[in-house]
Amino acid sequence: MSGEGLVPDCSGCYAEAGSYEGQTAYNRCDGAYWIWYNGMGYIISNAKGQETTNFWEHIPGPLPAGDYAPLGGAEGTPNVAPA
Repeated sequence: MSGEGLVPDCSGCYAEAGSYEGQTAYNRCDGAYWIWYNGMGYIISNAKGQETTNFWEHIPGPLPAGDYAPLGGAEGTPNVAPA
């Protein structure tokens, strides 16, 4: 995953890490961020299942690839591309 001006910086490598809401979930290699499905689309946040502050959203799902919109104080547009 990449992007410029990401605050906080959620960029980096992500690997499959189980599932959430019936879709594959991904954890950043250092464990600091998750990409997970909330039933409508994918979310990038620091905790799987939590959309509180500093998160990004990609709707529609159920595929995680594409640009994400910042919400809850987050900045920048991360882009998730297939490996």
